[in-house]
Amino acid sequence: MRLHRISLRVRARVSSNGSLRNTRLRREPPERRIVRVAREAFEELEEVLGTERGPLGEPSLTDFLTIELLAIVDLFATRFDDLPTLIEGRSDYRILIATGTLVHAISVVAQLAADGSVEILSIDIDLAP
Repeated sequence: MRLHRISLRVRARVSSNGSLRNTRLRREPPERRIVRVAREAFEELEEVLGTERGPLGEPSLTDFLTIELLAIVDLFATRFDDLPTLIEGRSDYRILIATGTLVHAISVVAQLAADGSVEILSIDIDLAP
């Protein structure tokens, strides 16, 4: 589920005769947005996941938060603009639908705030294999 965008910037100097010299590549980290998770999203997760692992190996809330949610937050922090819009004409709402490491499927809805940060509004998970 981890996706990474790597930006390469070519820096070149133009010599007096117009040719390029001293060209080098530099890796730039992707721009990161601040990501917050709404209280309601945590409450939704608490309803589905328990504090302990389930009898059939279902993840606990702690498992999900430390393994799945960290990757989701990272994705929204670095790739928000690349995710599909949820509502036509509203580019501030994005959705992520993916398979998880611990869960069968995950659907996450987030909104871009006026200050450029992202708020995760809802997280729906499917535990069925």
